[in-house]
Amino acid sequence: MAYMREIMGVPLHPLLGHVPIVLFVLLALLTLLYLLVPPVRQKIGWSITALAVLTPASVYAAKWSGTGMKTEAARNAIDTHSGNANLLLWLTIAFLPVWLLFGALERGRRTALARHKEAAGPGPSDSETSAPAPSRKDNDPAAGGRTLFMLLFGAAMLGIVGWAGWCLYQTWLTGASMAWGA
Repeated sequence: MAYMREIMGVPLHPLLGHVPIVLFVLLALLTLLYLLVPPVRQKIGWSITALAVLTPASVYAAKWSGTGMKTEAARNAIDTHSGNANLLLWLTIAFLPVWLLFGALERGRRTALARHKEAAGPGPSDSETSAPAPSRKDNDPAAGGRTLFMLLFGAAMLGIVGWAGWCLYQTWLTGASMAWGA
């Protein structure tokens, strides 16, 4: 039976299989940048959101294009390859809600900081004596809890990205060894 998922005689799977690699690497690098360099968060947040949606879609497309390529000779290698891809798909899907929760907490943090700056007002002049500006803790009672949850969600994102990166590598390795016999 002929393999039906091809374009001009070329199977789609080798073509579509490279898309998740590129998207995931971008997602991982931007996630690390977002977590480790807070000043860039506002600039790259939407890029990560787009990648968090596109990456699992591309993994699914690559998996879909690979179904039907099973041959009896390579059944064990294909099963390993497919199992790694399944785990990669679920990890990239799991990344999205964790990312959205972290982003919502970051947005709350930025809003609280802006509110604190407004409450502090302009600095007192030498001739004025005024009451001390309210502390950040007075202005943002949720700061401690938000920080804790941001640390937890940040660690979860790092764990998901690390584990998914390992799955991507294993998927690539089994696919490359089947294609080139290495």
